[in-house]
Amino acid sequence: MKQIYIIPIISVSILMSGGNAKAEEKIPTIGNLMMLSKVVGMCGVLIQMARFQDTTKMVGGEKFVVRFAQTESARLGVSVATLMSRCNEYTKSYDMWKEVFREIEPILPE
Repeated sequence: MKQIYIIPIISVSILMSGGNAKAEEKIPTIGNLMMLSKVVGMCGVLIQMARFQDTTKMVGGEKFVVRFAQTESARLGVSVATLMSRCNEYTKSYDMWKEVFREIEPILPE
């Protein structure tokens, strides 16, 4: 069953690369796509946490959000400012790849 997914993914990769020998420079690996998904999810969580704190004004919540953001960005080896400044770029890339894979596997959730 897993082999069924490999052929369309490879085909899309070749088509999107223009079929040239440097496809690996244009098409991210599965590992990179997984990391991108993880980081975009983290960006979403951090943004939602900040919005939640801004709305609820929970005692100690601001410190928690800041500390959580610092810990998560440190795991990636970047500052909070760098992570947050890249979130929009990462999300655009994620959305583009999500559409590519939705064409291959239409059962992905919206």
